[in-house]
Amino acid sequence: MSPYQIAQQWLDAEKMREEARQLSNKRLSAKFERNVRTITKVASKTPCQVPDDEQILIRQCVAERDRLKSEASKYTIVGLCRRYNIGRESFVAALIEMGAWGPES
Repeated sequence: MSPYQIAQQWLDAEKMREEARQLSNKRLSAKFERNVRTITKVASKTPCQVPDDEQILIRQCVAERDRLKSEASKYTIVGLCRRYNIGRESFVAALIEMGAWGPES
């Protein structure tokens, strides 16, 4: 696998991490117009005064966030470099050439 293909895997994982951040408890609290504590209660299945259908949606969002984080964790820079036996310098060089690394990215 080329350094560019490996770098693309990392970039795809970065997109997953960003999607997961969009599903943080703080963001979910704004989206559902609830406080963060209530979102945490719903996520942990603690009884609260939130309609059942809303609780289901919140739990689905939390499950998707956890899935995205878990999948993205398989594609760290260190992990990819080890898996494909590529040096970090080559990996970062591929990202720079792709315009995905550095102060302007």
